[in-house]
Amino acid sequence: MRAGVESLTATLARHAAQGADAVACDAETDDDLRALAVAAARLSTPVLLAGSAGLMRHVPAAFGLAKTVAAPTRTESLSGATGAAHRAPLLFVVGSRSSVSREQLRLLAADKGVRTFELASTVLLGGAESDAWRENARLLETAWRENADIAVAIRLGAQVDLRESGPLSRALGEFLRPLLDCAGGIFCTGGDTARALLGAAGAAGIRLAGEVEPGVACGTMEGVRPLPVVLKPGAFGSPQALVRSRAVLHRLAVAQASPAA
Repeated sequence: MRAGVESLTATLARHAAQGADAVACDAETDDDLRALAVAAARLSTPVLLAGSAGLMRHVPAAFGLAKTVAAPTRTESLSGATGAAHRAPLLFVVGSRSSVSREQLRLLAADKGVRTFELASTVLLGGAESDAWRENARLLETAWRENADIAVAIRLGAQVDLRESGPLSRALGEFLRPLLDCAGGIFCTGGDTARALLGAAGAAGIRLAGEVEPGVACGTMEGVRPLPVVLKPGAFGSPQALVRSRAVLHRLAVAQASPAA
């Protein structure tokens, strides 16, 4: 790993030529991850990278896909970029149970112009025909019509049944589908949640643009319509990660909606 990018590229190429299906690399530092991304980009053989978000953050630059996204100023970060009154509302979805994500959500909820909703798992698993589903959908739609940015999270219960993770995420995607059709931008944290939500939105892929902060990627959803997105692993990010993501999404949504965009 630390013999240099040229040596690492040659080693990976040799394994590929020998028919290896997978190569495991023991990276210990951020420089190791950067070297691995650059080496993979230089291979003539198609490569599928898998691993930590720490590796993924180096992929855009290594493959020539990186694009600078200006970090929010401190004022924008802490105020939520309130100057974007004419754009469509943003949708934040927190499916992760991580205490890190929940603290980030708490700080976002304190921002002006943000409405927060917690949905019980029983509401989502009860299905679209239940009274509870319909009532929560009505409350959400009312806030949306007021042009508020919406943050939705699954309410934490005392017990965790991992068998419910998939059905809950899919139900959440279905519950939020009406908002996805008209959102100005979306934020997701939690892998199952992101997959379900982007699937419900008709995503065919994501064109990466950069990072809000290390490990918090931003880009544009490709598919039914271009849509600014920010994705974050559950336990990643600073306490202000969602507040900063809101400022970036506001800026991207306004730029996309302007005639010059």
